[in-house]
Amino acid sequence: MASLLRNAAVRRSALCCAGPSNASLSAATFATSTRSLIADKKTDATPARVHRSQSDAAGEGQGKTQREAIASAMGVLDTLARDVASQPPRPPSTESVSTPSSPGLEAVYDTTGPVYTPSTLPPRTDATLEFLTNLLMKAGKKAQAQRFTTRTMSILATVTNSNPLPLVHDAIERTAPLVKLQSKKQGGKSLQVPVALTQRQSTRKALTWIIEASKKRPDREIEKRLAAEFLAVIEGTSSAIAKKEEQHRMATVNRANAAVRI
Repeated sequence: MASLLRNAAVRRSALCCAGPSNASLSAATFATSTRSLIADKKTDATPARVHRSQSDAAGEGQGKTQREAIASAMGVLDTLARDVASQPPRPPSTESVSTPSSPGLEAVYDTTGPVYTPSTLPPRTDATLEFLTNLLMKAGKKAQAQRFTTRTMSILATVTNSNPLPLVHDAIERTAPLVKLQSKKQGGKSLQVPVALTQRQSTRKALTWIIEASKKRPDREIEKRLAAEFLAVIEGTSSAIAKKEEQHRMATVNRANAAVRI
């Protein structure tokens, strides 16, 4: 017991002589620190904790920050862009392509420029035949109307032993009217005012008259009736030509009303 008291007295005297140690200082500092680690109130907006580990603090200054890494990457990209821009453009290859089926096949593209332009491209189909197909179409059945047009052209080619397209164009020109009559009420009476037609309106009116005249023919197939009507227009015996002449005659009679505004 006496030895224990003696040892405790010796340790106390040693501590008093040596002064406070680092552990005691840190403990005292931690105990007397006024910084709050956890916010006591919800309204306290001050930072409560510092999220930083000892490893980050120890490795500070050794690695790159995110901003420095981004700047370094952008510098590399800028260097690559300058290198690519400084290189001369590579000319297009004109070497021949060797294949098992054709050992001497040349390049499929021309380096001098395009062969076709939008103004020199061949049409997929004739515009007049497309117009005729749309007029023959019923209930959206365009494939059926295209078959009617194709069979009509086939019959015309067989009968005339020539290209049927110029014949169709000639028949349209023979039956296409130049003017139409439009009614206008003025001063208690109705006036017939002649109005000039555009090219598309004139073509549509001619094809409509030819189709209506073909419906009066006794043939069962529409392509046979239509081909016969085109031939009748060329011969000058179709009723479509009579309609055109009658419309022109009425426009001439009412030519004094041409100045009336519609």
